Amino acid sequence: MWGATLRVVLAALVLVAIERLRRRPWPSGPALRAAVGYGFFQFGINIPLLYWGETVVSSGMAAVVYATVPITGAIIARLFGLERLALLKMAGALVALGGVAVLFGHQLGASVTALPLLAIWLATVSAALGSTLLKRGPRQDAIGANAVANIVAAPMCLLASFLLGESRTLPVTWTQIYPILYLALAGSVVAFVVFSWLVIRLDVSTVA
Repeated sequence: MWGATLRVVLAALVLVAIERLRRRPWPSGPALRAAVGYGFFQFGINIPLLYWGETVVSSGMAAVVYATVPITGAIIARLFGLERLALLKMAGALVALGGVAVLFGHQLGASVTALPLLAIWLATVSAALGSTLLKRGPRQDAIGANAVANIVAAPMCLLASFLLGESRTLPVTWTQIYPILYLALAGSVVAFVVFSWLVIRLDVSTVA
């Protein structure tokens, strides 16, 4: 959870700096509410659940569970009245799920406790919900939306770290620093900005 906190704090600082350099207006009104909901579920709940679950569940098993996101996303978007369930998309999502299962099939036989596996599945639901809330709001700047989202998530991840009684020390070695830098910059700054830019413009299920 402390690693997750450092990731979202670093991402927030970078994204806010980019927005200041671009002199873009900060999200407000319905756009701000959509960005806050996106951050609450996509980063504030999804990331801590995923991080905690993967301390026990293998990355292969986690990948298979997370590959259900297209199905979950389509169902949640339908519940919000944003999309209709398309047979072709659902079939494609099942094919994708099967492909991930084949890729990581050698890891699926490992025994795992139910609670961490449930945490990862709930992370997928939370991620899909966050994306849907962003889509439900007005079209907005993806960088600004992610800046708000990471600011919202930072205290949530920090609270999770305190609740788990973790040691909170700053990383000092490259092996400690590199994963946080990579996940913050390549993941939260680049990948999630691109992802949210697509979600704002396309169907949630299509992007998933």
